[in-house]
Amino acid sequence: MKKHPNALIITVIILLATITVNAQKLPSVQQVSLRAPADMKIDGIATEWDNKFQAYNKATFLFYTIANNDDRLYLTIHATDPTTIIRIITHGITLAVDNGSKNPAVSITFPLIKTNDLGSVKSGVRKKGANTPIVDSAMALKHADSVARVWNNQLLLKANEIKVAGIKGMSDTVSLFDSDIKAMMRFDNKKDCTYELALPLKYLGPDILNAGLLKYHITINGADPVKGMNVQLSADGRAIERSSPGFATVAMVVPPEQIALEFPTDFKGEYTLAKKP
Repeated sequence: MKKHPNALIITVIILLATITVNAQKLPSVQQVSLRAPADMKIDGIATEWDNKFQAYNKATFLFYTIANNDDRLYLTIHATDPTTIIRIITHGITLAVDNGSKNPAVSITFPLIKTNDLGSVKSGVRKKGANTPIVDSAMALKHADSVARVWNNQLLLKANEIKVAGIKGMSDTVSLFDSDIKAMMRFDNKKDCTYELALPLKYLGPDILNAGLLKYHITINGADPVKGMNVQLSADGRAIERSSPGFATVAMVVPPEQIALEFPTDFKGEYTLAKKP
């Protein structure tokens, strides 16, 4: 017997409501220390966590979990908002870690996708809501799996470098294939994306390792400003003001989604390294 279309719509509404409720229950910043599962893999699939996360940060629209073992610090991020996903693809996520001292923070930015390659990776993300599959429709699910496979193949081809800062002796851009810093981002069949990063603890320095405490700063980056130009939000948050030395300030009223794409959003927290039980 075929299900009535209304039943399928109700199913989607219930799923979306469940995601919203779960987000509301989570803290904005992770409150606990976690040992990473023994089978932890950096593959852009959060099955090790049963797709459940420790926090939902409302400033960035990100679910996330931080964990560690004796050798690595792990960051898993899950994004469901289309504009947020486009920003991640376009400008990348930066994780900066320090101990609150004057020493430079260790920071990792991923993904790094060249401007000419962005179109092939971003195609269709804006239509995420309209194209989200109904979970009990086998045909829709098969199509969604196929779309996700195409996007993930593009990511594997285009997002294979990371930007590094604060690690002595390491180049500022390294290949994922030649580094012990590992990262991966992958789409699922709902067009949500999961980002995973593994950073060897040895790069964080003795102060953090001895204290067992680190301060982290997670940023979804914004557009790089044109050299010599100052770009900022207007006082009412509805326009972008651009100014250059010797020229008048120009205010441009733009759609909210464009403002979201141009400006970085971020949050900070502290994490205590979890010890062996």
